[in-house]
Amino acid sequence: MYAYDSRKVKQGDIFLCLPGGQAYCDEALSNGAKDIMYVSRKEMAALANSWFSFPSKELMVIGVTGTNGKTSVCHFVTEALNEMGKNAFFQGTLSHSLTTPESLDTFRNMRLHLDNLGTHFVMEVSSHGIAQARVEEIAFDVKCLTNVTQDHLDFHGSMDAYRQVKYDFMDHLSCFKIYPDDFHGLNINVSQSSCPSFEILNKQAALAILVACGFDYDQSLHVLKGVSSPKGRFEQVISNAPFHVIVDYAHSPDGVEGVLRAARNQESFKKGNVLVCYGCGGDRDRKKRSLMASVVSRLSDYSVITMDNPRTEDPHRIIEDMMPGISKEHTYDIILDRKEAIKTICLRAKPDDVVLIVGKGHESYQLIGQEMYPFSDVDVSKDVLRDMGY
Repeated sequence: MYAYDSRKVKQGDIFLCLPGGQAYCDEALSNGAKDIMYVSRKEMAALANSWFSFPSKELMVIGVTGTNGKTSVCHFVTEALNEMGKNAFFQGTLSHSLTTPESLDTFRNMRLHLDNLGTHFVMEVSSHGIAQARVEEIAFDVKCLTNVTQDHLDFHGSMDAYRQVKYDFMDHLSCFKIYPDDFHGLNINVSQSSCPSFEILNKQAALAILVACGFDYDQSLHVLKGVSSPKGRFEQVISNAPFHVIVDYAHSPDGVEGVLRAARNQESFKKGNVLVCYGCGGDRDRKKRSLMASVVSRLSDYSVITMDNPRTEDPHRIIEDMMPGISKEHTYDIILDRKEAIKTICLRAKPDDVVLIVGKGHESYQLIGQEMYPFSDVDVSKDVLRDMGY
């Protein structure tokens, strides 16, 4: 068997040493590696594909890329496929630390899914995954591009480079390709007053994918209507509070704007003010921080700026980067402790207000320094509301 992580090497494995991984060779050998192969990620993909007997050729593989919406579209497609009698597996943000795992992991997951009589493999395809050759050798049947807006410029350097990576993925290999113009406008019989506009777009993309997979349009539409959103995507925290608390994963300027507009436009939320608790991730694209702050400043009535996942970056510097985007008229507070920030914004909320807690969504941890601490926006919100008597 092959292994690229020296910590996971077992007796008799071949350690695949990726570029920059020479320092881990001794650990791999001490853990039982019988040999070391120095390979590129493309070479690892070819080895993994062969080792697992070319599993993507036996599955219908669907890849979804884009700045926003990948998780929701994949979730909708997977749930619909399973509801229609197929055996679909979803690989992405909700189940892995990497949105798009290394090729060895993906091909292993495909083979395991086939062993469990799997028929469809639905996967998120990140820009990092494309650029780092994690999706090489995969025989995609359907590819979908949801959108391209600013994100990950810390990695790609420029919007042009980021956009090109997405288009390279869509252009590579022969398969059914779906672009935004192909699904925008599909009638799914849902009004924006009852459903967030971004969820409508995501279900439109899912519908286009299902039709591309050969399913009947009307049947696919009927099934999709019954599929709820994934965890941490415009997820309403259930309580007896007279105001609404919603947790969402949005962490790009465009994503945050979509969530804020949804809170403004939905009929059940129109009576009150919109309050936002948010931050920006550390060791990530600094250019988007003031843009996110500008969106919140423009579209909310009050905000609390807090820590997201600061990682190894000073939280104060992250907030400094955000400040130029905040208008002089906007009312806000800065509370670094995320639990205290959530408590503060909930205590400030009045009947019919909408409290949006954005950035982390489904995540069950917070990355501070080199440590990963247990933290869930949903669970913390429930605790705060319970302490408030709701």
